[in-house]
Amino acid sequence: MSAMKEDVYESEDVPERPEPKYFNDDLGLPEEIERIHIDIETVMKKFQGRLVSAENVDFSDSIAAKGKRSYGSTGYVLEVIGKGTGEPETPAQKFNRLYLEISELGEEISNQKAGADVGTGVSTDLLKNMLDRMKANQDAPSGKKSGGDGVNVSGASFLDGNVAAFEKRIQRIEGLLGDLPSGSQPLVSAVEDLRLRADVLNPNFLESTDSRLNTILSKMKQVDEKKEQAPADELERNVDELLALMKKWDPICTNLPSQVKKLNSLARLHECAQQFAERMGRLSSTRELIEKEISSNRENFDYIHSMAKKEITSLVTKIEKMEARLDKAGK
Repeated sequence: MSAMKEDVYESEDVPERPEPKYFNDDLGLPEEIERIHIDIETVMKKFQGRLVSAENVDFSDSIAAKGKRSYGSTGYVLEVIGKGTGEPETPAQKFNRLYLEISELGEEISNQKAGADVGTGVSTDLLKNMLDRMKANQDAPSGKKSGGDGVNVSGASFLDGNVAAFEKRIQRIEGLLGDLPSGSQPLVSAVEDLRLRADVLNPNFLESTDSRLNTILSKMKQVDEKKEQAPADELERNVDELLALMKKWDPICTNLPSQVKKLNSLARLHECAQQFAERMGRLSSTRELIEKEISSNRENFDYIHSMAKKEITSLVTKIEKMEARLDKAGK
């Protein structure tokens, strides 16, 4: 078996899988797929306002545990043409988009606050007026469509003029309140942002803000003055401490040479005392050695003295015995 090739294990019992043939070469599509034509406008009119919700659908089966739920969200399509198509937005599409957004915003405000809050009264009335005018503008051209072509042309021009006026009013409101950040911002937060921006233009709010800013500026000035005074006070305190320390060390500095001489002489005296102590130690050790030798010599002398005494006494007795024998022999 080659080491450079992959090992392949085959079984004769298992038949080969047939290659699936999904596509028909003649049609280019599978037989199960049927191509039909769908009119987008008809579908939008038929399914307008209808949504598919999968929030309460149970996806559990007989094997897995119960309680599998889907995660769904509802929404609607404002326009068919997206940003990626490259086609510009027509005035009618822009009008429909703005109409839907403002109508939904008005419903949100009426359901949550009912136009009773003090801070949002102006913005709510403004949105309701805009919504009424847009409804009137939307109903005016639709009622004239039963006439000839000239009536349709006048209705379209009337719609374009109203859309242009509405865009100017929106631009003026955005210029006063500021542009809202684009993105997936909820309508409630957008309304709250509009309310806060409208409150900024309130004179009472401006007066309170002005007074708060003045107090903050006065506090900041006081902090700056304290910061400017703090380094000078700290420097003066450090100089005083340094001067007191120098005055404290002045007499010590004047007596320092004599103290150094005394310390040097004391160091020499300590060295001499150390040498004397070393010599005394050696002398004491020599004395102890001499005393040990004297004691040993004294012991030896006593031993020799005792032995000599014994020998002398024995010799005297022997002499006496010899004299006695000689006397006996002479007689």
